Amino acid sequence: MPIRTSLLGIRALRELDGLLVGSPDASRRAAVKFRLANFLAWGTGDLKEAGAALEEAVTLSAESGDARQTLLVERELAWVKGLDGQLAVMRADALRIATAGDAMGDRFVRLQALAAAAYAAIFLGRFRESEDWLRDALAIAQEDLKAYRYNRRGRRSRDLPCPRGPHRRGPVHSSTAPRWSTPAYHDSVLLGTRKS
Repeated sequence: MPIRTSLLGIRALRELDGLLVGSPDASRRAAVKFRLANFLAWGTGDLKEAGAALEEAVTLSAESGDARQTLLVERELAWVKGLDGQLAVMRADALRIATAGDAMGDRFVRLQALAAAAYAAIFLGRFRESEDWLRDALAIAQEDLKAYRYNRRGRRSRDLPCPRGPHRRGPVHSSTAPRWSTPAYHDSVLLGTRKS
Protein backbone atom coordinates (compact mmCIF):
# COMPACT_ATOMS: atom_id res chain seq x y z
CA MET A 1 0.00 0.00 0.00
CA PRO A 2 1.58 3.32 -1.02
CA ILE A 3 2.43 5.61 1.89
CA ARG A 4 0.41 8.49 0.46
CA THR A 5 -2.69 6.32 0.24
CA SER A 6 -2.07 5.10 3.77
CA LEU A 7 -1.75 8.61 5.16
CA LEU A 8 -4.98 9.69 3.45
CA GLY A 9 -6.76 6.61 4.75
CA ILE A 10 -5.44 7.15 8.27
CA ARG A 11 -6.58 10.76 8.29
CA ALA A 12 -10.05 9.89 7.01
CA LEU A 13 -10.49 6.99 9.42
CA ARG A 14 -9.33 9.05 12.39
CA GLU A 15 -12.00 11.61 11.49
CA LEU A 16 -14.63 8.89 11.23
CA ASP A 17 -13.46 7.45 14.52
CA GLY A 18 -13.86 10.86 16.14
CA LEU A 19 -17.36 11.26 14.73
CA LEU A 20 -18.39 7.90 16.19
CA VAL A 21 -17.21 8.61 19.74
CA GLY A 22 -20.20 8.01 21.98
CA SER A 23 -22.13 6.17 19.27
CA PRO A 24 -24.16 3.23 20.59
CA ASP A 25 -23.18 1.24 17.46
CA ALA A 26 -20.21 -0.69 18.86
CA SER A 27 -19.92 -2.84 15.74
CA ARG A 28 -19.53 0.18 13.46
CA ARG A 29 -17.00 1.76 15.82
CA ALA A 30 -15.04 -1.53 15.83
CA ALA A 31 -15.07 -1.68 12.03
CA VAL A 32 -13.61 1.83 11.75
CA LYS A 33 -10.86 1.01 14.27
CA PHE A 34 -10.15 -2.24 12.41
CA ARG A 35 -9.71 -0.41 9.11
CA LEU A 36 -7.61 2.30 10.75
CA ALA A 37 -5.34 -0.41 12.19
CA ASN A 38 -4.94 -1.93 8.70
CA PHE A 39 -3.64 1.36 7.31
CA LEU A 40 -1.39 1.89 10.34
CA ALA A 41 0.14 -1.60 10.38
CA TRP A 42 0.41 -2.37 6.67
CA GLY A 43 0.68 1.18 5.34
CA THR A 44 2.93 3.10 7.71
CA GLY A 45 4.23 0.35 9.97
CA ASP A 46 2.95 1.99 13.15
CA LEU A 47 2.44 -1.28 14.99
CA LYS A 48 1.96 0.23 18.43
CA GLU A 49 -0.95 2.42 17.36
CA ALA A 50 -2.37 -0.36 15.16
CA GLY A 51 -2.30 -2.75 18.12
CA ALA A 52 -4.03 -0.22 20.36
CA ALA A 53 -6.76 0.38 17.76
CA LEU A 54 -7.29 -3.36 17.39
CA GLU A 55 -7.46 -3.89 21.16
CA GLU A 56 -10.25 -1.30 21.25
CA ALA A 57 -11.92 -2.96 18.26
CA VAL A 58 -11.84 -6.35 20.01
CA THR A 59 -13.56 -4.83 23.05
CA LEU A 60 -16.16 -3.05 20.91
CA SER A 61 -16.83 -6.16 18.80
CA ALA A 62 -17.33 -8.23 21.93
CA GLU A 63 -19.71 -5.56 23.30
CA SER A 64 -21.71 -5.71 20.07
CA GLY A 65 -22.15 -9.46 20.50
CA ASP A 66 -20.79 -10.21 17.03
CA ALA A 67 -18.59 -13.27 17.59
CA ARG A 68 -17.49 -13.44 13.96
CA GLN A 69 -16.37 -9.83 13.89
CA THR A 70 -14.56 -10.31 17.20
CA LEU A 71 -12.62 -13.29 15.84
CA LEU A 72 -11.67 -11.47 12.63
CA VAL A 73 -10.42 -8.48 14.64
CA GLU A 74 -8.48 -10.83 16.93
CA ARG A 75 -6.93 -12.43 13.85
CA GLU A 76 -5.74 -9.06 12.61
CA LEU A 77 -4.36 -8.32 16.08
CA ALA A 78 -2.47 -11.61 15.91
CA TRP A 79 -0.92 -10.44 12.63
CA VAL A 80 0.16 -7.14 14.19
CA LYS A 81 1.76 -9.05 17.06
CA GLY A 82 3.59 -11.19 14.51
CA LEU A 83 4.78 -8.13 12.61
CA ASP A 84 6.11 -6.87 15.93
CA GLY A 85 8.20 -10.02 16.33
CA GLN A 86 5.83 -11.99 18.56
CA LEU A 87 5.54 -14.88 16.11
CA ALA A 88 4.81 -17.57 18.68
CA VAL A 89 1.96 -15.44 20.04
CA MET A 90 0.67 -14.86 16.50
CA ARG A 91 0.71 -18.61 15.84
CA ALA A 92 -1.03 -19.49 19.13
CA ASP A 93 -3.68 -16.78 18.74
CA ALA A 94 -4.37 -17.75 15.13
CA LEU A 95 -4.81 -21.42 16.07
CA ARG A 96 -7.22 -20.46 18.88
CA ILE A 97 -9.20 -18.36 16.41
CA ALA A 98 -9.24 -21.18 13.82
CA THR A 99 -10.63 -23.54 16.46
CA ALA A 100 -13.28 -20.99 17.48
CA GLY A 101 -14.23 -20.41 13.84
CA ASP A 102 -14.54 -24.14 13.31
CA ALA A 103 -16.73 -24.47 16.41
CA MET A 104 -18.99 -21.70 15.02
CA GLY A 105 -19.10 -23.39 11.62
CA ASP A 106 -17.55 -20.27 10.07
CA ARG A 107 -15.25 -21.44 7.31
CA PHE A 108 -14.07 -17.95 6.44
CA VAL A 109 -12.84 -17.27 9.97
CA ARG A 110 -11.11 -20.66 9.93
CA LEU A 111 -9.52 -19.88 6.54
CA GLN A 112 -8.21 -16.50 7.69
CA ALA A 113 -6.87 -17.87 10.96
CA LEU A 114 -5.19 -20.91 9.36
CA ALA A 115 -3.44 -18.64 6.87
CA ALA A 116 -2.14 -16.45 9.72
CA ALA A 117 -1.00 -19.49 11.71
CA ALA A 118 0.76 -20.86 8.64
CA TYR A 119 2.63 -17.63 7.98
CA ALA A 120 3.73 -17.49 11.62
CA ALA A 121 4.89 -21.11 11.43
CA ILE A 122 6.92 -20.35 8.29
CA PHE A 123 8.65 -17.45 10.01
CA LEU A 124 9.33 -19.72 12.99
CA GLY A 125 10.85 -22.40 10.72
CA ARG A 126 8.00 -24.87 11.39
CA PHE A 127 7.48 -25.75 7.76
CA ARG A 128 5.65 -29.06 8.13
CA GLU A 129 2.84 -27.63 10.24
CA SER A 130 2.71 -24.59 7.99
CA GLU A 131 2.19 -26.83 4.99
CA ASP A 132 -0.64 -28.68 6.72
CA TRP A 133 -2.43 -25.44 7.62
CA LEU A 134 -1.90 -23.97 4.16
CA ARG A 135 -3.38 -27.13 2.63
CA ASP A 136 -6.42 -26.83 4.91
CA ALA A 137 -6.78 -23.13 4.06
CA LEU A 138 -6.39 -23.86 0.33
CA ALA A 139 -9.09 -26.53 0.49
CA ILE A 140 -11.51 -24.04 2.04
CA ALA A 141 -10.53 -21.35 -0.46
CA GLN A 142 -11.10 -23.69 -3.41
CA GLU A 143 -14.40 -25.03 -2.10
CA ASP A 144 -15.72 -21.58 -1.20
CA LEU A 145 -14.28 -19.85 -4.30
CA LYS A 146 -12.14 -17.42 -2.33
CA ALA A 147 -9.99 -16.63 -5.34
CA TYR A 148 -7.83 -14.05 -3.63
CA ARG A 149 -6.69 -16.66 -1.09
CA TYR A 150 -6.58 -19.43 -3.64
CA ASN A 151 -4.31 -17.26 -5.78
CA ARG A 152 -1.98 -16.71 -2.81
CA ARG A 153 -1.40 -20.45 -2.73
CA GLY A 154 0.36 -20.65 -6.06
CA ARG A 155 -2.20 -20.47 -8.85
CA ARG A 156 -2.35 -17.58 -11.27
CA SER A 157 -5.43 -15.40 -10.85
CA ARG A 158 -6.29 -15.79 -14.55
CA ASP A 159 -6.81 -19.51 -13.98
CA LEU A 160 -9.22 -19.12 -11.09
CA PRO A 161 -12.96 -19.52 -11.15
CA CYS A 162 -14.51 -16.46 -9.51
CA PRO A 163 -17.70 -14.44 -9.58
CA ARG A 164 -18.15 -12.28 -12.68
CA GLY A 165 -21.39 -10.46 -12.00
CA PRO A 166 -24.48 -11.81 -10.26
CA HIS A 167 -24.42 -15.59 -10.04
CA ARG A 168 -21.92 -16.04 -12.88
CA ARG A 169 -18.55 -17.65 -12.80
CA GLY A 170 -15.63 -17.27 -15.15
CA PRO A 171 -11.88 -16.86 -15.20
CA VAL A 172 -10.33 -13.69 -13.85
CA HIS A 173 -7.40 -12.43 -15.86
CA SER A 174 -4.59 -10.78 -13.93
CA SER A 175 -4.83 -7.65 -16.08
CA THR A 176 -8.51 -7.21 -15.22
CA ALA A 177 -8.61 -8.66 -11.71
CA PRO A 178 -10.78 -6.54 -9.45
CA ARG A 179 -9.57 -5.09 -6.17
CA TRP A 180 -11.33 -7.85 -4.20
CA SER A 181 -8.92 -10.38 -5.65
CA THR A 182 -6.07 -9.10 -3.50
CA PRO A 183 -5.78 -10.09 0.17
CA ALA A 184 -4.88 -6.61 1.43
CA TYR A 185 -8.06 -5.12 -0.01
CA HIS A 186 -10.31 -8.08 0.67
CA ASP A 187 -9.25 -8.67 4.27
CA SER A 188 -9.75 -5.00 5.15
CA VAL A 189 -13.31 -4.77 3.81
CA LEU A 190 -14.70 -8.03 5.07
CA LEU A 191 -15.11 -6.93 8.63
CA GLY A 192 -18.75 -6.43 9.36
CA THR A 193 -19.95 -8.57 6.46
CA ARG A 194 -22.34 -11.29 7.31
CA LYS A 195 -21.74 -14.96 6.75
CA SER A 196 -23.41 -16.09 3.54
